[in-house]
Amino acid sequence: MADNSLESLVLDIFKKIGCSIDEKEVEAVHRLPSKVSPKKVIIKLSKRKDAIKILNKKKELKDKDLTDLGIENSVYINESLCREYKFLWNKCKSLKFDKDIHSFWVSFGTLKIKINSDSKPSNISHISDLKKLFPSSKALADYT
Repeated sequence: MADNSLESLVLDIFKKIGCSIDEKEVEAVHRLPSKVSPKKVIIKLSKRKDAIKILNKKKELKDKDLTDLGIENSVYINESLCREYKFLWNKCKSLKFDKDIHSFWVSFGTLKIKINSDSKPSNISHISDLKKLFPSSKALADYT
């Protein structure tokens, strides 16, 4: 698939969730190198406002049928994370798997967790934040 058609496909997906983005606002669209298929796609927009609009509506993808666009797999929209936040994300994933936390997500560059469904979200910006909340967690045992 050429980049032009990939860009069109991404813009069509955005339209499906109610975010019409002008193609002039797209700086780059390309697939990431990978041995698995389908390959992840990264998109860079010239306006942060457009990215925020899309991130706010990404949950609507769950209800959308994209087969008319030729997409059979699930589509996810995620923020790009730096190496440190990817590390924290993976630790939160382990905590969720161990049932230590209810949920976790990234919102505008901030990693948030809920310990249970009724708790208020806590911001996580360092491994020490997790260690304070879960001092005896197996997932965090290697970190002091």
